[in-house]
Amino acid sequence: MNTSRTETLHLEQNKDAFYTALLNSLTVGVNVMRYPERVIEQVNETLLELFGASSRQQLVEHQAREFYPDEDTYQKVGAFAQSVLQGGRGLLRDVP
Repeated sequence: MNTSRTETLHLEQNKDAFYTALLNSLTVGVNVMRYPERVIEQVNETLLELFGASSRQQLVEHQAREFYPDEDTYQKVGAFAQSVLQGGRGLLRDVP
């Protein structure tokens, strides 16, 4: 491996470690989701606790739909997410 590639790999690993530490330091449940598929890519420790999950594998790579109480709520949150992705901000309240 050349030096430039090694340095780039090292920087990526440091960045991933930083984001993981930041995510896990939050006291609110957070997930990182892949769009438009709405597949969970990463979760923090607080979200694991909220869902009663013992490992990230219980949530990661699952469709978001699995975690909503009904189709209406899932659609409402999906429309909100699209609005935020397009407009950069938003507010959604009273979602179970």
